Amino acid sequence: MQFLLDPFFSFLALTWVAVAWLWYREVNAQRRLALLTIALAGLTFSCTPIAVRLCGSTLTSRFASAFPPPSDADAIIVLSGGLRQLDDDWNRYQLAEDTLYRCLTAADIYRNHGSVPVFVTGGKVDATRGGPTLAAAMRDFLVRYDIPTTDITTEEISRNTYENAVETAKLLKLQNIQRPILVTDATHLPRAEACFARQGIQVIPVPAVYSTRPFEWSLEEILPNTRAASTMHNIVHEWIGMVWYRIKGRI
Repeated sequence: MQFLLDPFFSFLALTWVAVAWLWYREVNAQRRLALLTIALAGLTFSCTPIAVRLCGSTLTSRFASAFPPPSDADAIIVLSGGLRQLDDDWNRYQLAEDTLYRCLTAADIYRNHGSVPVFVTGGKVDATRGGPTLAAAMRDFLVRYDIPTTDITTEEISRNTYENAVETAKLLKLQNIQRPILVTDATHLPRAEACFARQGIQVIPVPAVYSTRPFEWSLEEILPNTRAASTMHNIVHEWIGMVWYRIKGRI
């Protein structure tokens, strides 16, 4: 019953109680309450794990058989996510959760495939901030996981997924890489894969964050929570990103 301790769930439940009370008391205001009820119902459903499963499958379903990746892959590409600042001067920092999982997945693939080139890609979204580029921080992390520096190539110019593909494609073509593995979040893979295809690079997509466990009906699956809300935000971001990139001719 840990969901009862989640303030997000508690306040959302309280809002539903208030709406139900208004329906009961404000008989003449039901038309105005209908719009509020629809909005609240949509918010509630979109923040449930079952909604995340249904909506997320539109982006991730074809990656269920991505493991293990084929043994003839000749490189690994790791897309950057975020970087957390731990002090005012960027002397201390750590990989954000999305970047961390991507690097860990790449490290596992590297150990299973032997010595193959690893390309880490990502500069600074904000050029004025201190600290390292995302690619440099990822390289340092992978080195701590026993991947030799000589096997890691950093791309430190790009600021978004499209630029990741453009700049990394240049490096891949210089080294005549033919079948690279692309590692990023499952929801991010369709857009990232399409960006590389636009640059003439056919990647092997491997998700860093993906669950293949079978669905089981439970109370936790139908109750809203903050983690589901955060994941739904990423799903919607990718839907909008796919449309925007297509309009811009990036995919």
